[in-house]
Amino acid sequence: MSAVLEVALISASAAIVVLVACLVPVLFLARRQLKQLALTAENMKINLESLILDSRELVSNVRILSERANLHLDNVGRMVHTVHQWTERADRLVNELGSVVEPRVFSLVRNVNLLRLGVTTFFQRLLHPDQENQTDHPTRKEIDRV
Repeated sequence: MSAVLEVALISASAAIVVLVACLVPVLFLARRQLKQLALTAENMKINLESLILDSRELVSNVRILSERANLHLDNVGRMVHTVHQWTERADRLVNELGSVVEPRVFSLVRNVNLLRLGVTTFFQRLLHPDQENQTDHPTRKEIDRV
């Protein structure tokens, strides 16, 4: 049994040597990969922190802009309301003035037209008295046509 034990010990030690010979390069490779992964994660962390700061600043700026826009919209709403009230007042004033002034203006226009017609007729009859007889009495040609 001692031979079997020696063979088992030799094979076990050979297996350990082979295992160590294979594991050491694999462990060094894994260690290098982990360092590279840690470095990449650190770079990504730095980039993400700057991205997070930029996004927070952007969100803050958007919030400030939206608050300003809301204030401006409120001001515009107040101005529109004021202008609407003014136009309603102006419409009422125009309607009231129209109802007071319009009949008088139409009466004045009618009177001026009548006065103009009277003055025109007066001067036509004054300057051309013969045309009055011709226009009032039909001519022979007009009688013949009828």
